[in-house]
Amino acid sequence: MGTYWSGIKTLFSEIDYLKNRIKELDFDYIEVIEHPASQAIDFTIKTTQLIKYSTPIAYGIKHLSEKEKKFYGTFFFHMFWTTQDDEHESYINTKKYTSNTSNDDLGWLKLDPEAYWKAFNYKTLELIVSDYEKINFNVIKKMYKLERSESKKQFEGNPNFNSSEYQKETEETFKDFITLSKNIVEIYKNCITEKKDLIIEFI
Repeated sequence: MGTYWSGIKTLFSEIDYLKNRIKELDFDYIEVIEHPASQAIDFTIKTTQLIKYSTPIAYGIKHLSEKEKKFYGTFFFHMFWTTQDDEHESYINTKKYTSNTSNDDLGWLKLDPEAYWKAFNYKTLELIVSDYEKINFNVIKKMYKLERSESKKQFEGNPNFNSSEYQKETEETFKDFITLSKNIVEIYKNCITEKKDLIIEFI
């Protein structure tokens, strides 16, 4: 059990009339999912894994330059990262890829903030995918390892601390971070190819 990151490909233009239904007592979000224009994407990830696999950017960002913090922080926030604290949010341009601060091209969150997490039209996704080509994972890896090395010092006095396991976890988490990034950008690319918009939800 648990909460999962998931998504629905759809056409905002065809489901837009449902924003009038969202305010009605008998509205059920299943109407969005079952609409003929909608289709569930073939990928889900448990929220706990999403948080774990995004730790390279969450922990490594502090060692980046100010310019890099803004670029990488903004990019991964719009991609999949759920920020950890106020300091992280200070690096993020919430309007870089969309016209509002809620990552909500559909515009329904102001009516029901629990309806979904983010909504991007395929034009927004094109901007995100374009920036994906500029991502230097080696830079993130270097900064993530630096942060892990600094954190390691806190545990080295503990007789139960296993240095090799700590190193192995660091390597595996970074690989999962890259895999997650690739999987999600492929979803975005697929939406662009099909000219479909995307609603991201936690189910």
